[in-house]
Amino acid sequence: MGNIDPIAKKKYQKRIKNSDKAILVISTSGDIFAVNKATVKLFKGISRKDFMKKRTVELAPEEQSHIGKTSFEYGFEMLQDLWRNHKESLEGEFQFKDFEGKIFWSKVQARKLSFGGDQPLIEMTIIPIEKMSKNQVTFQSKKAIKSNSKIEINQEFKNQKIGIQSKDSLMNSNENTNSLIQKISDQIQNLNMQKKLLQLSQLEEFIRTKVVEKQKEEEQLIEKLSQIKEEITNLENEYEKTEFKKD
Repeated sequence: MGNIDPIAKKKYQKRIKNSDKAILVISTSGDIFAVNKATVKLFKGISRKDFMKKRTVELAPEEQSHIGKTSFEYGFEMLQDLWRNHKESLEGEFQFKDFEGKIFWSKVQARKLSFGGDQPLIEMTIIPIEKMSKNQVTFQSKKAIKSNSKIEINQEFKNQKIGIQSKDSLMNSNENTNSLIQKISDQIQNLNMQKKLLQLSQLEEFIRTKVVEKQKEEEQLIEKLSQIKEEITNLENEYEKTEFKKD
C-alpha cells in the first residue's frame, strides 16, 4: 500500500477512533488496514493490536447460511459488485463470528476509501441486528418453493412411469420426460459452474496469501541485510581506529 498520504490517514483514524459505530477498513486482498474501539468491542476477546494481524476470512463463519454460500464466496461477490459495477457504496446483511466463537447477524454498509495508495480500500460499518430482514425471509420462502418444485418434478417423473395406456398419452409423456431431462441438465450445468467459480475464488485467495507472505519475508531479509551492513561498517571503523593508534 505504497504512496499513502499519512496526513489523510491520520485525520481519518482520528475521526473513526471514538465513533460509537463499529468501523473496519480492509484491502481488496483481505488485509485489515484500520479498526476502531467499537469494532474491537463487538468482536470480543482480543486486543486491537492482535485484531490488526487478522485477515477478513477469520471474522466470519465458514458458510453464510441464509444464502447457502461460503463467507469467502459471498464477500468476494460483494466486492465485485462494489468495484466492477462502479458503485460508490452498497449495503447488505452478513453473518460475522466474534473471537469467542459466537455468530451474529449484522447489516454492513460498505464504501470505497482511498488515502492515495496503490491498493483500493473499503470501509465497512458493521451494525448488529437481531432478526433476519424481509429480504432474507423472502429468500427463505423462495428456497422452500424451490425445494417443493424439486418434489413436484420427482413426482411428475414417477407419474410418467405408470398409467400410460394410449398413443396420445405416450407422446405427451415423452415430451414431458424430455423437458424434465433438460431441466435436470440445466441444473447440473449451473452447479458445475458455481463449483468452478468457488474453486477459482479459493485459488485467488491462496495466491494472495502467498504473495503477502513472500513480501513479508523479503522485507525481513532486507532488514537483516541492513543490520549486517551496519555491523560491517562499525567493525571497519573500529579497525581503522586500532591501526591509527599503532601508527
